[in-house]
Amino acid sequence: MLGTKKNLLFPTYNIIALFMGLIIAAKLFRVDDNYYLGELLSIIALLAIGPLSIKRWSGIDICLGVISVYDIVSCCYSNCTNPSIQVAFSSVSFFIFYLIARKLFADAKAEKILLITSSVFVIIGVCLGISLFFLFQKSIKDAGFEGLYHFRFLYRPLNYYVNQWGTILIILLGWICLIRKYTSVLFFLLFLSIFLCFSRGAYLALGGFLILWLFFIPSWKEKIRMLIIAVASLIFVFLFYPKDCLTTLKMNSTTSQQKSSMVRIRSTQVALDTFCAGSNQLFGYGNGSYTFVLDKAINQDSRQMYTSFAPNLPIKLLIEKGIIGFCLYMCFFFIIAQYLWKNRDIRDTRAVFCVFCAVFIKEMTQADFLNIQFVWLVFYLQLAYLQRNDVSRVVAVDKEKFVLPSLAIIMYICWCMHSFLLKRNMGLCSKAFIAIEKANVGEAVRYIEQTSQQLPYLILRGWIYMQCYKVDKNEEYVKKAQAAWWKAHQCQPEDIHIEYLLNAYGNGCQKNIYGLKELSKKYPYNSLYSFALGEILYEENRKDEAMNFLIKAILYTPTILRTEFIENIKEHDLIYFQSLRKKLSALRPMDIDANEMARIGYIAYWCGNTKEARFYLRKAIEEFPSLSTPQRLLGNKKRYQLLKYGFFQKSSTSVYPIEERLDNDLLFIRFYGKKFQNWYGIPFGK
Repeated sequence: MLGTKKNLLFPTYNIIALFMGLIIAAKLFRVDDNYYLGELLSIIALLAIGPLSIKRWSGIDICLGVISVYDIVSCCYSNCTNPSIQVAFSSVSFFIFYLIARKLFADAKAEKILLITSSVFVIIGVCLGISLFFLFQKSIKDAGFEGLYHFRFLYRPLNYYVNQWGTILIILLGWICLIRKYTSVLFFLLFLSIFLCFSRGAYLALGGFLILWLFFIPSWKEKIRMLIIAVASLIFVFLFYPKDCLTTLKMNSTTSQQKSSMVRIRSTQVALDTFCAGSNQLFGYGNGSYTFVLDKAINQDSRQMYTSFAPNLPIKLLIEKGIIGFCLYMCFFFIIAQYLWKNRDIRDTRAVFCVFCAVFIKEMTQADFLNIQFVWLVFYLQLAYLQRNDVSRVVAVDKEKFVLPSLAIIMYICWCMHSFLLKRNMGLCSKAFIAIEKANVGEAVRYIEQTSQQLPYLILRGWIYMQCYKVDKNEEYVKKAQAAWWKAHQCQPEDIHIEYLLNAYGNGCQKNIYGLKELSKKYPYNSLYSFALGEILYEENRKDEAMNFLIKAILYTPTILRTEFIENIKEHDLIYFQSLRKKLSALRPMDIDANEMARIGYIAYWCGNTKEARFYLRKAIEEFPSLSTPQRLLGNKKRYQLLKYGFFQKSSTSVYPIEERLDNDLLFIRFYGKKFQNWYGIPFGK
């Protein structure tokens, strides 16, 4: 009877192994699964093969289970609820995939099917990434640029940022180690892809991998083979792109590299200070809340580009998961290290250890691991593979067979309900924005008032009410907007932008001077607050005082010169406009910084000082040739279009697009839109 049952399970294992291979492919290529069929089928698969007995879980199994529970609990107190729920759902889903893989890897045929199926898609993905690189290189060359290093942001293999792609390639080194067939060719493709990223973090991680490989792998044949493949791929890249390769290898030779290093060091210091001064040290601020927690300390400077990535993994864990979560992960890593040491005589264990160390090195340069579902999944699967020989000792208990699948089903149902409500509210918000664009106030109000009384929708509700006020001048909408924003502010007092909305729009469109002064004083480098304050001071006929704030705002964000407010001054207050232009013309860079040179050049160009503008703009692109606006102002049309639209998209016009005239609303969305999306999981707009 047992033999018959085992034979019947073989086809089931093979089908599930094929399914798991497709899941890996879907995560790599970011296939949209709007109905979450992959997660539902994984629960069915877990039920079909039977989960491992909980009583005989390994230390790694227990840690992963506790981490999933901790991620679920963090949803209850997270500052960013929607992203936190998404992380919890992913954590549970990958734990289910891990449990399935634990059983699959115990069967030789299922293991082979899973590895081969996934490897086919991995090879396709890597080859597509390499092919895309040569298209990227050709576009850069056709535009007349020299070198590729400064334009890596245009290289988006499989729609990943280049640093994310580097992390994916590093974790794939471990997956290739498990395949055993054609590994020389696969390693060459991976090494080549890593070197073509020109990512310092990826280079450091690969260097760490090779050093550990030479030290821990006992076979001299394996050592020499890996070293030859690495050197061959490096020579190939160096022959064709010597300048970019050397720039990356030098690590800190260019100004951009030095600034990037300084920003990461500063971000780490600020994050530690913020954490130590915070009130949620024990449990953290919840998954997905890193940028929210540090927004006041880091992302209130208009001169700096906004980034949603933490400088390293320990800082991300500390901020989002707190001391308890951080210790949990430390315990998890310790158990992994202990298991690897215990099984150090096994070749696969040593190989995966080298890869895990390389991933950790990469994560110390930028925390991408928890943001990339493919990396997260492959990491779990490699852990499952390492323990494949332990599964034979685990006996499944019939009473336990339905426990984990039942809990997973409950989680799945909760997620589907949350997702349904999220999509419904997003759809209503989108319809409201479309309606107000058409000046259809009644429809906009009807849609927005159907949304939930939750934080992100309260912010959008107030925004729609204010747009309705601008259309029909009904003061009732201002009161409703103020009430919605005030309620949102009570829910989330740490979101400084809600405070800005209350001060800038909340009282009959008459800005609160005192509130804006406080914001401008606390965050002197935020041009949005300075500009709003300068505008209201001008309207209050305090023009001399307004001048200082306007100049400061324009210095930090020169595109403010395209706002309707500045255009109105030009048309109706020529003397004041000339005074403003005279003071702007006198601005000079405080230091030799490409971004500041570009800003001063833009202002000089607007003031009509063409010769001076060209001098500053040329200085800017000498250091940072990837700055698009200076290229445009200098008349480099082809370069501008490449930097603006990418090498796949083309401008629909043969001339430069007319710069869009800004207003306060559009300016606010440009400052807040990305943050809103990251913090609340929905777009600010249609």
